[in-house]
Amino acid sequence: MKLNDVVKKYKNEVEFFDSFRYQLVKLGAENPDFVYNPNQQMCHYNSGVENGPECKGCIIGQALQNMGWNDPDELANKSTVDDLFNSLIRSDFMSEDSAFITVQAYQDSGFTWGKAIQPLFETT
Repeated sequence: MKLNDVVKKYKNEVEFFDSFRYQLVKLGAENPDFVYNPNQQMCHYNSGVENGPECKGCIIGQALQNMGWNDPDELANKSTVDDLFNSLIRSDFMSEDSAFITVQAYQDSGFTWGKAIQPLFETT
């Protein structure tokens, strides 16, 4: 399923982002000590990083996969989460100050998933 089709499963964008936030928090809570990116490399939405743990993708990729995203071409995308959404859905889909961007940045900096999800609790 393409990312745009995942978004369309929800009544509106608020419901989509609520579900996305829920999936991220769930992953962080279930795996609080998991370090996806110990070497601070570019993350992958569909796999682990080189010399990192085996997994089905970064926290953003896994959350979206849990929501139904499985298009192999889109999953191979190497852009940041805001660029991903803005290119695959619509150019203004995600604001530049989104907590989701900070979650991705924390994870890519080698933070544990428990720490990476903290910005989601700091926003309303």
